[in-house]
This record gives sequence, structure tokens and C-alpha cells, in this order.
Amino acid sequence: MSREPQTTLGPPPPRLVDEHGAVEALGMWAGAIANVNLADAKVPGLPGPLGRLRLKRWQHIAVIHPDAALTFAIVDVGFLRVAWVQGIDRATGDVFEHHLQSPFLDLKLSRSLGDERCSLRAGGGSVEIHNDLDHSRHGVRIDMPARKGLPAVSASLEIPATATPLVVNLPVGRGRSMYSHKVVHPVQGTFTFGERRFECDPASTHAIFDVHKAHYPRKTWWNWATFVGRSGERVIGLNLTKNVVTDPAMHENAVWVDGELRLLSPARFDLPPDGPWTMGTEDGSVELSFEPQGERREDIRAVVIESVFQQKFGRFAGHIGDIELDEAFGLVEDHRSRW
Repeated sequence: MSREPQTTLGPPPPRLVDEHGAVEALGMWAGAIANVNLADAKVPGLPGPLGRLRLKRWQHIAVIHPDAALTFAIVDVGFLRVAWVQGIDRATGDVFEHHLQSPFLDLKLSRSLGDERCSLRAGGGSVEIHNDLDHSRHGVRIDMPARKGLPAVSASLEIPATATPLVVNLPVGRGRSMYSHKVVHPVQGTFTFGERRFECDPASTHAIFDVHKAHYPRKTWWNWATFVGRSGERVIGLNLTKNVVTDPAMHENAVWVDGELRLLSPARFDLPPDGPWTMGTEDGSVELSFEPQGERREDIRAVVIESVFQQKFGRFAGHIGDIELDEAFGLVEDHRSRW
């Protein structure tokens, strides 16, 4: 690594990797990076093609509506491609999921977020995410037909990029780093689960963005909690993560209050197998409890590959500094892998 880590939330660098393939930018920033060229990095000990195969990439969006949640992801971990479209009834916890998995899945992930598209075409359906921060917006189109007893899902969403993102590139090993772009934006448009139609009012419907690229070490783990909620008239978004990054000064823990980004201290998680799950920050300013309503699991085990993934959805309660949550809905992940 060619520079000392940056630990203040200044403006982002123009790129992550220099012309020689070295990661030149490590730190935490308030703003999008124009050229997320992590695919150009030369991973020590791995020739070019193998280094690119080690790059894990995804875009995950959770749309939180007062009555429902729509989550979807497009994932490429090198040896395998995965995508899903999930619908959740917030009142009952009922959930369904269109899940697709294959090394040859027809998907595309955007290099950066300026004016590029992520897409999936498989199973007779499609997902398209138009990341267009050049014009301060994102667009989402989903057309997933009914199949195997699952209802059809459609979406036409406009997501104005009104909030300041937390963007990081953190060290995860010698010559390796993890880039993440996290933010919470309002949503307008509609989505449907079968015959049920949900109108998205930007005052009450929000999208949690998780854009990720990383050259993780072979053994990787993380805990992640994210939600959208309210405290009185204020909209509160949260991101807490604890992972293989060992420097406590470098993390991706933040809260958005009506779109204003505020940095938090390092996170802590207590996720026992039999519950209850709690999380917060090491300085005690954030204390949260989590009431799960359901979960999605994805366990992949092969000769040299293992990924144990558990994502629960449900309600959060507690406080963030002097902010007491009236209601909040989101996700908690516990992930362990050998990639």
C-alpha cells in the first residue's frame, strides 16, 4: 500500500488503484469515488487472472416501505454468480424469494456509479439498476415472472441521491482492500408482489444501498446491521459492520439523520445462536436490540469452498446517541466463508 490510511471524512480520491496496480487510496470518505478501479489491482502472490478471480463484487438494495420490504442483489464472487429478489410482508413476516445461482448466470455489475448499469437476465426475468450519480439519481426496473409457486415481482423505482454516502476502502491483507459505498436514499415509484401493489412515497419509503468490491483473504467473516426507521419526524438510517479489518480507526459505521451523514465509533455484535441478538458501538453511544421476523440462509459447501450466510430481517429498538428509535426495520447478517 502506497499511502497512509486516511481516517477523516474528507472528499474522496479520484481512484483506488494507481497505474502500476497498487492500491493507493485507503480511508473513509463522504462522497462517491469516480473511478472504482479495484479490478485493476495486482494482488500479491496471484497473477492477473487469479487476482481478478479473487475479486468479490455485489450491489444489494433494500427498499423499506411502511408495509413491505423489497430486497434484491446481484453478486459475482468469481467462481460463482448469485442473484435474488425477495419480498417481505412487514406486518406478518411472511417472505418469499426468487433465487438464482450459477457460475454462468447472465449478470453484469457496474465498475463505478457515475452512469453505468447493473443487470440480471435469467429465469425469464430481469433486474436492472441504473446507477447515475452523474445526475444524482438511481433507477431500478424489475420484471420477475411468477414461477414455482412464487408470486411475480415488478418494480419501477426512481431513487434521488439526496444523502451523503459513506465510502471506504479498507485494508484486509497485504496488498488487498475492501471498497464499500453505503447510503440511505428516499424512493418514489411502485413495486408489486403478485396482485399487491405498493406506492412509494419518498417521505416514508427509503432504499439502503450496499455496493461492494473486495479482494478478501481466503478466510473471511463479517457481521452487518442496517435499518431505516424514525425518531419523531426524523428519518434515521444506520450501518454497523464488524469484519476482518483490524485497525479500529478504519470502519464503515455511520448513521444518517434526514440524510445527514454522521460517523460512529467501531461496532460490536452479540449474536448467540439461540438469541437475543444485540449490537452497538464500543463507546456505548449506540445500543440496539433486534427482534427477528424471518431469515434467509445460503450455505455453500464444496471441496475447497465454504460460505455460511445468515441474514435475518426484523425490528430494531434502542438509541443512537440521544436519538430514541420509535420504529426501525432492517437486516442483520452473520457470515463466515472460506473462499
